[in-house]
Amino acid sequence: MGPWPGAAAVGEPLSSDTIRLLTEIGFAAAGRGLMAEAETIFSGLALLRPEAAFPYIGLAITRLNAGQPDEAVRVLERDGLSRCPGNIEIRVFLGLALRLARRGSESDKILLAVLAEAADHDAARLARALLGSP
Repeated sequence: MGPWPGAAAVGEPLSSDTIRLLTEIGFAAAGRGLMAEAETIFSGLALLRPEAAFPYIGLAITRLNAGQPDEAVRVLERDGLSRCPGNIEIRVFLGLALRLARRGSESDKILLAVLAEAADHDAARLARALLGSP
């Protein structure tokens, strides 16, 4: 911890609280159509936390909100899964992006695998909803 509350630890450019705040701002920007701003925030977060899922999910949501589901798929496959192999959150959002890109059979395969692997994980709720399962 730095010299004041919320300060980053030595060697860390930003505190966890600041990272969380930037993530929230990024999602708010993506939701409001501020795509360039959201892209900048999530790209920066991916540099700071390359092994975390949230920057890649944020970049994908930004692309989905811009009506670019194929690009969201590319972000999740190329960047997200290559840096966070097997991450369940990335995989469920990949299932969503594939569905929106009209690649239903690929989406179903990923979402069914998520359910089989971790039926009680929070991501499984989204997978069930996308599959139309109770």
